[in-house]
Amino acid sequence: MLVDKDKKPQWEPSRLELVSKDMVDRCFTGIDDDDDWQFLQLPDRSSVAEVLKPKL
Repeated sequence: MLVDKDKKPQWEPSRLELVSKDMVDRCFTGIDDDDDWQFLQLPDRSSVAEVLKPKL
């Protein structure tokens, strides 16, 4: 990731109206075509009640 710190971002495309449907679709497709793709596996979360119990 490149961080530009001059507080003058230059977006590409420069305006929301210039974002095409194809640009958006590219962000949400293609995962099925990648044999190395793995969905993030997270452990089961404990219940909220367990987290909120005061520790004595």
